[in-house]
Amino acid sequence: MPTGEMVIEPYHREVALTDERLEAILAALTRCRLRLTAVHGGYRVHLARILNRESYRGTVSYTADPRIDAYIDALPAWQQAICRQVRDLVHAADPEVTETIKRTRQPYFVLEGNICALLAAKDHVNVFLYDGGIVPDPEGIITAGHDNKTARTVGIRQGEQVNAPALTAIFRQIIANNREGGWRKIKARG
Repeated sequence: MPTGEMVIEPYHREVALTDERLEAILAALTRCRLRLTAVHGGYRVHLARILNRESYRGTVSYTADPRIDAYIDALPAWQQAICRQVRDLVHAADPEVTETIKRTRQPYFVLEGNICALLAAKDHVNVFLYDGGIVPDPEGIITAGHDNKTARTVGIRQGEQVNAPALTAIFRQIIANNREGGWRKIKARG
């Protein structure tokens, strides 16, 4: 069987295909040991990531840290989907967001300070928000750490949908706070 990598140029990504058809294409390529990727904005987005979403808008391009890819790839499929969606949301919140590994193996997203971190637990995924408890949560998506002085948590369980608009709004506010010197300085100002 042939092996190698097939690259689809960006304009091919605009072709409307059903998820079923894309899954069939991916399965066929996997059987042939081909790795299908789409080139977007100079970066590669694996088709498998596209298939793990209800819809793929193709609006986010970022430099992916391969260590975070490895962390996510080792998770069960439902946790992979949540982590990839959160990853895309935080990058979509600001194009300057970078990702790294801290505390030996935890994925962190940073821009002039920590924004959030991911931690997959047995029955949920935690998104740790480094907001100092000052970012508004009008939709009530924060599930833990309400009295924590440094970070709060959004816990997402299997079968639950990520509230993308609310989480993105929180990410944007954390980024804005980081650009103003961080939540500690904002709290000190009163």
